[in-house]
Amino acid sequence: MEEKQMTFWAHLEDLRWSLIRVVAVLLVFVIVCFCAMPYLFDHFVLAPTTSDFPLYRWLSQISGSNNPLLPDFSNDNYSVEIINNPVVPGQNTTVFGYGMLDKDLTSGTWTLSGYFKGLKVLSKKGNLCQDSTINLPLNSGKIYINGLTCPTPAGKVSVVEKAIFNYKPPTGVYSIKCQMFDQDKEEVLCLNIDVPM
Repeated sequence: MEEKQMTFWAHLEDLRWSLIRVVAVLLVFVIVCFCAMPYLFDHFVLAPTTSDFPLYRWLSQISGSNNPLLPDFSNDNYSVEIINNPVVPGQNTTVFGYGMLDKDLTSGTWTLSGYFKGLKVLSKKGNLCQDSTINLPLNSGKIYINGLTCPTPAGKVSVVEKAIFNYKPPTGVYSIKCQMFDQDKEEVLCLNIDVPM
């Protein structure tokens, strides 16, 4: 079998096509990862933040639950994540909240207050079991409140709330206070978030 000699230009042409194939595969990989971003964040990027992470379970089995190498998950009953912060006009800013209910929730109310530089710029109330839309001041955007499905049994519960801004808000720190109350007017949630913009 006789090997074919390639010229310098033929080698460059071969390299060019190899690089084009690598860039095309990389582009497809990036698009797929972007489409699967919520799943990848929940199951890979944020997985070590929960007590049921496989490595933590394995270490706990072989060394006992009081291993000093294991993270402390004593407050693993709740968490809050904000996606797309700082705000990008025209894109959803999403707040994911996870927690525990001590008793069944049959009805309730929520209150939401917003502050900018200590000045109250927003104050709204609503039904905890209904979806609501809040128009932000100066037509700057909307907040979409996803109501709970009532009745909600005691145990794990999650909420997903979204906001979309029409334009970039003035620079500064916005404070948001959200409270939720059950049918007995007992506080179920109190959330204070400072959002830099």
